Amino acid sequence: MPLPVAPGVAAARRRETPSFTRVLALARSFGGRPLLIEGAGGLFVPIDAERDMIDLIETLNIPVLLVARAGLGTLNHTGLSLAVLAKRRIPLRAVLLTKVMAVNDPSEQDNAEWLWQRHGVTVLGPVPYAQDPTSRRAADRQALRPLLTALAQRQRAPPRLETRSETHG
Repeated sequence: MPLPVAPGVAAARRRETPSFTRVLALARSFGGRPLLIEGAGGLFVPIDAERDMIDLIETLNIPVLLVARAGLGTLNHTGLSLAVLAKRRIPLRAVLLTKVMAVNDPSEQDNAEWLWQRHGVTVLGPVPYAQDPTSRRAADRQALRPLLTALAQRQRAPPRLETRSETHG
């Protein structure tokens, strides 16, 4: 089973030289067909010694579905990710909040509203916690259904993300 580490780290552990060019060529080989690229841990996860996932997203000019934990800490972590996406003018489709533990986290009830109010982003979820993979996939599909329906109904990309600081100076 593969180690749960960043792609660039995994390659280095195998004594391989990670290749951004190879990853880019693989992504482009789909020739315009719909493509979903999992960020494997975040925007600043290294692909090689110089470039990260966000560099791949920017180079391919693809929109982002930002997945974030639903609980405590998400306002900061998600806000930082939204700020860097806005700075690089990378389009955002939505933020998908997901529960990562079975415990009750009181911050979950407010996070979606705060993200929407502060950043003006579409927020989906939270996807409920499910320990087994089959239940987890079903919950993910249910949470994504509104976004997929909206995307299927329109051909043009949504407006680019602007954070509060950009719009109010």
